[in-house]
Amino acid sequence: MTLSNLKRVPLLGLDIGVFAVKGLVTVGDDIEKVCRLTAGNPAAAAGECLKELLTNIKAPTVRLGLTGNNAKLVAEKLGIRPTLEIEALQAGLASRSISADGVLSLGHENMYYLELDQGGVVTFFNHNGQCAAGSGSFWYQQATRMGYNDRELAEVAISAGSAVKISGRCAVFAKSDMTHAINGGASQRTVAAGMAKALVDLVVTGVARSRIKGPGTLVILGGVANNKAILKYMQEYCRERDVEIVVPEDHEYINSLGAAQKGVEVPLSLLNQEGLFLEKYTPENPLPPLDPERVYYSRETDPHNPYNLATLYLGVDCGSVSTKCVLLDSEGRFMGGIYLPTAGRPALQVLELVKKVGDTYGHLLRGEVPVVACTTGSGRFLAQKILTAEYAIDEITCQAEGVKSLYEEDSLAIIEIGGEDSKYVQIKNGVLFDYNMNPICAAGTGTFLEN
Repeated sequence: MTLSNLKRVPLLGLDIGVFAVKGLVTVGDDIEKVCRLTAGNPAAAAGECLKELLTNIKAPTVRLGLTGNNAKLVAEKLGIRPTLEIEALQAGLASRSISADGVLSLGHENMYYLELDQGGVVTFFNHNGQCAAGSGSFWYQQATRMGYNDRELAEVAISAGSAVKISGRCAVFAKSDMTHAINGGASQRTVAAGMAKALVDLVVTGVARSRIKGPGTLVILGGVANNKAILKYMQEYCRERDVEIVVPEDHEYINSLGAAQKGVEVPLSLLNQEGLFLEKYTPENPLPPLDPERVYYSRETDPHNPYNLATLYLGVDCGSVSTKCVLLDSEGRFMGGIYLPTAGRPALQVLELVKKVGDTYGHLLRGEVPVVACTTGSGRFLAQKILTAEYAIDEITCQAEGVKSLYEEDSLAIIEIGGEDSKYVQIKNGVLFDYNMNPICAAGTGTFLEN
């Protein structure tokens, strides 16, 4: 193919990542860009991007290139070979005449650092491997958990005057540090700032291997390059080392552009096939569906039996993922409860519990009904202070006593999987006999399902 023919053929590139598909098509000097979230189906998102990008294409063929973590899913359907991300990045930088001493790509799960010589040849490369700690996915998950989007949480972080110390080596440890800090009364601002600093520390030491040194220029691209909090602490780090940071315009599409440059010519009719990317995923070893009939639920209290309101007992469990409470009458009968997500706001959610208890059960609390309150959970001391509760008891003791109240057996075994804590509790002869729990790592707990 001659150079003149190449200029007439539309160039189309897709960067099919974990979180989003970024695509562009160039026809002469005109460029059209599109981005779609994968939403768990990257092939379908890529199909949507292709459909939109090909809307105004009249040529019989296009030069198509694919790159990204999920490019293989689409490449196999089209019978072409995907381009390695590092090759697409090099081609994209060259196409836009962007030169730098180092390049830091920060994606939703994949992060890599490379160094270039004056000719644009890679002289050093490092990747984050399997662990996504420090990537955009962790920031996105924590922002969602706190009730923000990723950019809103970045604004919250940069408004902080100080930062809580957060472990950045492991995402699970970092989340545990954040939860304990918030449940201990730290503000979301200082915790978000601490998370940003921890992620930057991980990137510069783990991904860049502490090789960012000046004088020179560092190009930062990828979705995380739009995070103002991450950029703030990256700039502080680079300023001390005489390194200038450059975030190119439309940096999210540089890999797409590079893929297009390295693409192969395919007929337009192949890409316009109906349902090409809508194949339903079928697991190799599917598990049977869950059966709700096999779950035992405790019996409801008889609503016709009047409650004994001489004294009421309020139990509040302020956890990392959820904040909940129950109300018992003087005879220990369950009157009802409230369940709320903690959402990174334990203090506000405890206050919301009080409000909802009043709204729901206020008609039973008329007059001077004494209420004895006890708190538990990782935020028990914060909740105790807010409620001026008489007691704050550890979760293991509360779980043992709670289960004993539901069953008549003297010997019981309890397996509890919470938001960040998992426990095994053994009761013998009606007494708490033994227990074990995950000491630090929250892998396999409810936070994974929440994320």
